Amino acid sequence: MPGKQPSHAAVCEAYLRTQNCNELMGGMLEGLIVEKPMDTVQFLIDHLEGRDARQDENGLSAFRRGLLEGLFKKMDHDGGGSIDINELKEYVVRFGGSSVSDQDIMAIAADIDTDGNGQIEWIEFLLFFARSLNLLSNQEFEVVVNSMLA
Repeated sequence: MPGKQPSHAAVCEAYLRTQNCNELMGGMLEGLIVEKPMDTVQFLIDHLEGRDARQDENGLSAFRRGLLEGLFKKMDHDGGGSIDINELKEYVVRFGGSSVSDQDIMAIAADIDTDGNGQIEWIEFLLFFARSLNLLSNQEFEVVVNSMLA
């Protein structure tokens, strides 16, 4: 008759002891106190995934901000530092198909262009995506942005 199997809790405890959890938890708690992230859950997830967990003033992690920066640069064809209606239209039509009307494009632009100047600046772009995709996991967020970069 085999010996008594260790409990699930005992197995988990043994595993956690090999993972240097004190250091990991200490680093996360210190980061929460020092950084005071807007999105504490995302901060903890990024920290556990080994990513740069620091967040900007909009609650975007460095990881997400970097992905969005690549997308913004791709959409800003002329490199002018903002996305105009024509650049937006070209991009949306390419990924949304020809069924997207000019009225749809204008509605999308109005949702992103919060100051109404007809240009989507970097900060407006960040705020839109921070608001629109904040419930996605990092993996889902990366898939969405990478599909837009393809």
